[in-house]
This record gives sequence, structure tokens and C-alpha cells, in this order.
Amino acid sequence: MSYKMISILTMVFAAVVSYAETSTTAEEMLPPIQDITDIKPNEQIWKVAKRGVPLTLNSKSAVDKYFAEAQVKLLLKKVDFQKQTLLLFAWRGSGQDKMTYTIAESFPEQITFKILPGRTRDLRPHLNLYAIRKNVKIK
Repeated sequence: MSYKMISILTMVFAAVVSYAETSTTAEEMLPPIQDITDIKPNEQIWKVAKRGVPLTLNSKSAVDKYFAEAQVKLLLKKVDFQKQTLLLFAWRGSGQDKMTYTIAESFPEQITFKILPGRTRDLRPHLNLYAIRKNVKIK
């Protein structure tokens, strides 16, 4: 391979890498889903939330309805509402209830949530918070 050919290939590779870097947006770099932990909502959430149906919170004003001011500050450090939506699942059920999700390999990704009911008869509150990238589809 000649020096000229190597130099042309190097320029082409640099152009491709440069294009790839500029065509990837910050939104695409975020993971499709992030678990949000250590944040507790107000008691009002238990009056509004339904089993298996998430509350979709798209802005700080929507979050203010269900979280104390200190919790909102913590939440805003973890969620960027310009690029993400907050899904809040809250229900009361068996202490063994578990929520799972699967991410379908597609673009944009598709996330399916499922609640696995427990077998015990104790009534416990369950809360799951997820930051979902805005272009991800929820099933």
C-alpha cells in the first residue's frame, strides 16, 4: 500500500468518525431507562396511583404536585426533563410483589413493564421511579 493510499484512507476514516460524533445527540447517549432510588413522594401519590398504570411526569411543575421540595431538588439532579420523562409506579399489594421490565432491541428502544404478584397476604406499599429517555416507547 502506498503512502498516498494510506493518507486517503486516514482522511476518510477521520471524516466518518467526525460525522458519527456530530450525528449522535446527547439524548441518544442517555440510557433508555434509569432506576431512580432514594426519593420518596408525598402521601397524595397513593390516592392517585393505580396498580400497573404509571404516572407520567414531564416537568418540574408536574413533579412538585407529588414530592416535597427537598425531594424535588434531589430528583432534578438525577432527571433532565428536556431529555427524559419520569414514570412513577405506586401501588399497595403483597410484600412479595415485584416489578420487572424488558428492553426490546430496536431503535428507539421499547420498554415493557410487568408486575409479578406476590403470594403473601400482607399489604405493603410499592414505589418504582424510572427516568425514561423521551424517544423510548412504553408498552
